Order: sequence, then C-alpha cells, then structure tokens
Amino acid sequence: MKYLIATDGTWGDILPFSSVAQELQRNGHEVVFLTNGYYEDFITSKGLRFVQTTTKQNRQDLLSHKNLWNPYKGLMVLNKATKILFEASFDPILREARGCDAIISHSLMYAAKTVAEHLGVQHIGLLFSPIQVRSTISLPTLPGGHNPNGSRLSQYFFYKFADNVLFDPFVSGPVNKKRKELGLKKASGLIQWGASDTVNVGLWPEWYKKTEADQSSLTTVGFPKSIEFVHDEDDAIMEWVHNGTPPIIATLGSGNMFAGKLLEKIRAITAMSDERFMFIQPGSDSATVFDPQLVITGKLKLSSVLPLSKLFIHHGGAGSVAQAVVTGTPQIIMPLSHDQPDNAGHIIRNKLGTAVWNKNISPEKLLEVLTDVTNSSEILQSCKTAKERIAQDEDGVVMAARVIAEKTRKI
Repeated sequence: MKYLIATDGTWGDILPFSSVAQELQRNGHEVVFLTNGYYEDFITSKGLRFVQTTTKQNRQDLLSHKNLWNPYKGLMVLNKATKILFEASFDPILREARGCDAIISHSLMYAAKTVAEHLGVQHIGLLFSPIQVRSTISLPTLPGGHNPNGSRLSQYFFYKFADNVLFDPFVSGPVNKKRKELGLKKASGLIQWGASDTVNVGLWPEWYKKTEADQSSLTTVGFPKSIEFVHDEDDAIMEWVHNGTPPIIATLGSGNMFAGKLLEKIRAITAMSDERFMFIQPGSDSATVFDPQLVITGKLKLSSVLPLSKLFIHHGGAGSVAQAVVTGTPQIIMPLSHDQPDNAGHIIRNKLGTAVWNKNISPEKLLEVLTDVTNSSEILQSCKTAKERIAQDEDGVVMAARVIAEKTRKI
C-alpha cells in the first residue's frame, strides 16, 4: 500500500502522525509525509520521505501571534492559518496523491479531503483529540469549563452557531472555490468537516471517551505509549530527580510562547513550600538551569521523568495528556484554547486530575490546587488503574497502523 500522510501544527500534531507513519513503513507500506518545512529534518531522520506544504515562516507567524491562545480571538487566528494551509498544501497533496491507496490527514487539512474526493482516493482521518470528530450527543467542554450538554436546545444550536458564525464564514471561501472548480459538492460545517466521512482512527481508548451512536466512522485504538520528541536521558537531570522528593513537571507546550507567567508562579511556590519543580521551555537552546527546588530546561525525556514525578502541570495538549495517563501521573491542566478545554474536561471526568480555568490564578491558590490533587486518593487510584489498563493494551500507534491497513484493504 502507498499512503500519503498530511498534517501541520505544533509538535503535538506532528509526533503522533510521524509515529503512525513509521509503523506503516515498518509494516512494508510506502509512506509520503507532507507538512510544514520546519519539520523536514525530523521527518527525514525517521526514514520518511518529506514533502513541504507550508513554510517555516508560516509556522512562526502562527505560533507567535499574540491572540493564538486566546479562547475566542484564537479562533480567528486559526481560521486565517487554516486558509493559508489549504492554499499552500493543495498542489503538493494533489501531485503526490496520484497512485496512492489512501490519504491520511489531520482534521484541519481540508486540502487532503478535497484531493481525495477529486481523485477518488480513500480518505482516512487520524485524530488525537475527541473534539475532532463531531457528535451532537456529547458536545465538547468549552473554555472556562462550560459544558453545553445540559439541554436539547443547546445541543441543537451548538454546531449551528459554531458552523454559521465562528468557522464557515471565515474559512469556506478558498475551500469551496476550489471544490467548485473541481465539480465537488460545497463543504460546510468546517469546524470538523476535515475528518473522514468513512474512516476515522482515534488515538485514545474507548473508556477515556465513549464513541457515540452518531460517530459510526470512528474506531478508537488507545493512547500512543511511546511518542517522544526527546529520546536521550540527561544524566544531570536524572540525578537531580533521584536526589530529592518526587518533582512536579510543568510546561505549556511547544506552541505556547507566553509561559513566563507560569514560571513566575512556580518560583513563588518554591519560596513558600518544599515542592520541587522541573519547568520545560521547548525550543530553548540555552543550558539547563539547576536549583535545589527548580530545574529549567528546553527538553526532557518525559517517559523517563513522569513516572518519577508526583504531578504534571500542562496546557492540555493531546500528546501531554496521553503521556501523563500512560505513566499514571496526576494532572493539572491550564487550558487556553482550541482542543485544550475539552481535553481537560475528559481528564476531570475520568478523575485523572483537575483543571485551572483562571489563567491569573495566584501562586497561593495554585499551591492549594496542586496539594489537593496530590493528596486525592481518588485521583491517585484512578491514575494507577488507567496506567495498569493501558499497560495491558497494545500501543495505540501499532493499533492505528493495523486499523488503517485493514480499512484500506476493504475499499
């Protein structure tokens, strides 16, 4: 089989796709990987053929935008980036898709779905957050922790408002102009239209988020067990971890350029308590800074450190959520926008941690929250149970590649 894989975004978007691509290639399939030019060296280092869609500058412009992580203004930033992504990726995807057996894509890769329809090639969605596949039965958690599932009226109007007010008017122009040129049906409901109509593979277990009756295209395969950006342990960091009480790991992910305020809160907490922290600033090339209570580093092998940690404070990205659940580490999520609030909602529902919805929370209050989480027997037991459950299951990446191959053969 020949697969074309198309995605874009932060490392949290790239890593699951590259892991599934490698697994497909190990199983004897041919794989072409299309994404932003920033990731070329990483993709080629995995033995995958790389094709550029958007540029490094496109990525920088998006991730450094002051409103990207605003829960409401961020939607407009994402809408603009999605239009740029469609226009930049359509021709490369069209060129590479001829002769392939299936196109596997991120739910915002509208060009991938359009090309698949145009060429009559199977389209498969690879999803890593439950919010990426639509269900009117179970609506996503919104910024601030608001849950719109309380009434049939809210369930009825939720996607009508999202589609007709927040997304389609800003994104549909170039998408439907191209689709009209190709003689394809007009696309609507673009908030989740980019997922597949027939085959979607969800990288989470069924117990974490139940598949609803109106999600017949979805097959859940479990969390990835070994998605990692950093593969080598840092001896000095591991020595610091072992020579003291279990630390708290904190990060706001590779896409967040505004983590300074969280670091300030952590410094304040170390001054008022005995807690030890390890703060990750992805992309930083400076040397790791060591202090008896605080380590600041640009990279960290999470699979080595999380099992030795008492807590993981993070932004709620799907990759961070999965790594913490796999290692049985309690979580405090500080969600900003996009899929992060919904991911936090699932962590709360499964009693695997909690969320801080107030980004201006004081150090004193944050210390109180982390103390409550680390002292919660219910959360600790839920994390332990989830870890044991996942350990008995097959790796989600392995399962995803198997399901993709099986579904492709049925076409």
